[in-house]
Amino acid sequence: MKYALIAALLIGCGSGEISGPTAPPQKTVSKELEALTVRNIDWNAAKVDVGAVSAIAEDDEELVLFGSKGATLMAGGAVHGVIPGAAAWTAAAAIPAADGVGDWIVGAADTGRLFRVRAESVLEDISERYGLGADKVRTIVGIDKTSVAFGFEGGLAIADGEKVTRYEGPKSGLLAGGGGRLAWIDGGAVKVFTLVDRKVRSFPLAEATGAAIDSAGRVVVIAGRTLWIESDGVLTVRWTADATFGAIATAGPRVWMTVGSELAVATGDALSKSSGANVANDARLSGTPAGDLWIVASTGVRKVSGSAPSEVIADWEATIKPVYAKVCASCHSPGGTAGSDLSTYDGWLQRKDKINQRVLVDRTMPPKGTPMEESERSVIRDWLTRAGR
Repeated sequence: MKYALIAALLIGCGSGEISGPTAPPQKTVSKELEALTVRNIDWNAAKVDVGAVSAIAEDDEELVLFGSKGATLMAGGAVHGVIPGAAAWTAAAAIPAADGVGDWIVGAADTGRLFRVRAESVLEDISERYGLGADKVRTIVGIDKTSVAFGFEGGLAIADGEKVTRYEGPKSGLLAGGGGRLAWIDGGAVKVFTLVDRKVRSFPLAEATGAAIDSAGRVVVIAGRTLWIESDGVLTVRWTADATFGAIATAGPRVWMTVGSELAVATGDALSKSSGANVANDARLSGTPAGDLWIVASTGVRKVSGSAPSEVIADWEATIKPVYAKVCASCHSPGGTAGSDLSTYDGWLQRKDKINQRVLVDRTMPPKGTPMEESERSVIRDWLTRAGR
């Protein structure tokens, strides 16, 4: 089993050396914004008291709210377990399981200890398993399908399924990750770590307050009222807003941001902004693989979805919709026999992982008797790549 020898591996695991070039930021002309329609998702239909929530993690089957009650487990909109534990948490995530089987839902308590939700009654302290017993873990972020990074005060540790390697990192322990990269703000610059070469590139930007990695592996940075996006190896101004940016998070193919009391979304090169979202000043953001957003604030917890930019919808309609109409519509139409509606962009986005597994990996879909050309599978593969799969 993976990580069976992790204690031995850690004994000889020194700090990885990180270095790389420095790239000055540049300015470009901002493009026009589209209107963002924000819809609230009723995630707690029974209106159960879940306490004061401070971190959230979910996978395809389960949602876990980490907060004053410990860990509250939900599925299908209903609570099915509450595990007592710490009352305050700094981060949570669904990460590749250390034993190589599925995902683990993990939370970092305010004390810095790392806990795994095990079954429906146990919070297992796994700090020592990752060699983090003496560290205060502040963030948990996925780098790719097999690697996860833990940010702690003064450094970071990367677990890749076979070993854990420690590096120097942000003093705050706050990281963003995805697409084989990590990003953090430190010393008046944006630092970007690339997993392939284990080097860090530095982008000087004294005003930077937050960073994310989009589905294409590009760093996205908020600084005051300015949004910067990496392009051809440099940071460029993508948009100057009419209010100050507050928080930022990646959600599948989208990067969400708070702008004053509104929300903005970057999807590829398209930008959209809400009107009337009424986001609290102290809001923290957590994205879902399907592109939806959790908003955690002193006023409570919200889950929202947002309309996709017109160019993204146009791409789906031009490439995927013809394949859907020919191959999928007989079963996956609204109210169809399959029980899952794939007639819209959002339907495909929410199920992109299952589509990848069943259509491209297992090839159990479409079912026997429904032909699909290899060229059509290639169209789906290309679209899933663009959608951040």
